[in-house]
Amino acid sequence: MKFKALLITIILSLVLVPIASASLCVFAWKDDDIKDNVSVYDAETAICMVEIKASTEIFTFTEDSCHDGYCVTGIGTKSGVATLESMTRDCIVHDISNVSWYVSHDPTLVCITSFRPLSWLARFFRF
Repeated sequence: MKFKALLITIILSLVLVPIASASLCVFAWKDDDIKDNVSVYDAETAICMVEIKASTEIFTFTEDSCHDGYCVTGIGTKSGVATLESMTRDCIVHDISNVSWYVSHDPTLVCITSFRPLSWLARFFRF
């Protein structure tokens, strides 16, 4: 009986703990109506990633920073701003075409309640 309990504990820690701690970064909104090279987004959950498209290039941001004149602030918060800060001497900077905003999504409840392999485990040990 102790062996079964130990086995169940090991299986649950290997399966459920990674699911419970996982957080996904999912698409939330695409701003196609850029005015003055500024996009502002107020989210219901934390912003985890922003993609700025300018001409044919896409700049991806996962933390507050600037790259080639394009800047993003608000990663990790519920309010973000994406801007074209300034023209740089080293590269050609294009106007922002669109900005895609991604937010954190915690799938814990969905994954755990819909996780079917645990049912065979229960039948195996006859709970």
